[in-house]
Amino acid sequence: MINYTSLHKATYDRFEVQAPKGSKIIFAGVTGSQAYDTADKYSDIDVAGIFLPPKEYIIGLHRVDQLEHKEPGVCDTCIYTLHKFLNLCLSCNPNIIELLFLPDHCIFSCKPQYEYLREHRDLFISKKARWTFAGYAVSQFKRTESHRKWLLDPPTAPPTRKEFNLPENEKLSSDAIGAFNSLVAQRLDDVAQLHELRDQLLASSEVLPGWDSVAQTTLNVEAVHALTGLNKQIVHTVTQEKAYQAAMNRWKSYLNWKASRNPRRAALEEKYGYDTKHASHLIRLILEGEEILRTGHITLPLPQSDLLKEIKAGGWTYDRLKEEVVEIDQRFDEWYKASLLPKGPNIEGVNNLCTKIVQEWIW
Repeated sequence: MINYTSLHKATYDRFEVQAPKGSKIIFAGVTGSQAYDTADKYSDIDVAGIFLPPKEYIIGLHRVDQLEHKEPGVCDTCIYTLHKFLNLCLSCNPNIIELLFLPDHCIFSCKPQYEYLREHRDLFISKKARWTFAGYAVSQFKRTESHRKWLLDPPTAPPTRKEFNLPENEKLSSDAIGAFNSLVAQRLDDVAQLHELRDQLLASSEVLPGWDSVAQTTLNVEAVHALTGLNKQIVHTVTQEKAYQAAMNRWKSYLNWKASRNPRRAALEEKYGYDTKHASHLIRLILEGEEILRTGHITLPLPQSDLLKEIKAGGWTYDRLKEEVVEIDQRFDEWYKASLLPKGPNIEGVNNLCTKIVQEWIW
């Protein structure tokens, strides 16, 4: 049982220390497994919130986006500025948009401005959910898949540049790769277009910055050349460099995973052959994605919380989980086509919300 009085005090005490002087909390509440009704005795507490910094951080040069505090195994807190929160909601970020649907019992600090946001949450809801919820779900599966591979066949050495046919001393700079990414993104910056062209993409763990893709992808050399007209040799070199860097990042991730595994989750992975907590998050994202595309709403606590608890406790085999992921694109496509939601959020309406809140509270 959460002691909300103590949680409220601890949150405000930390906020007073971390936040710029004169900042004001609009909302703070408990999210994550406590809000989903999937928590067990080992679950920590996730706290999220919104605050307004003083006006010199809004109209001046000073900037702050969010305040974080982590106590591993106890409580994770992240409080966003109003502007950061609104922008994340506009992009239909699954972890943020659900804060507009929190049940009252999870909210321990609430000002009228938060209620005002909740009353107008339809301004944020759009078909973007098809891409963000599916994308986050696929990301969870890739993480689960990576951990399973490490568990069953752990790597023994870091990758070498020679394995990728790259010279040892001629590494491409991040600026050069960034310029390449920008060129490609300029030609293919439409999410729907990228989705239609996904058959020309090779699955990988890389994604070009700025792309909003269902699965993380790296482009096939021929596809990039055909779609953008960029020189094949340049595309090949950059692709190999990115592939090497991705492999090196996976090696570092493996070392970090090995060193920092939660003992209880490690025991579950050993017992069931995969990370069942990641699996439960994956299925949750699919369920939430379906509901928001069908109804424009997210029900919390989750009606399917018992199913998620079952998955988290190892009730599904890894093969059963894979069956769900195989059809994820097709299912989200069907929900997207049938959805009555607008293609994008009401940016002008949200801008008016933001202006009203800032003017009323600060000026």
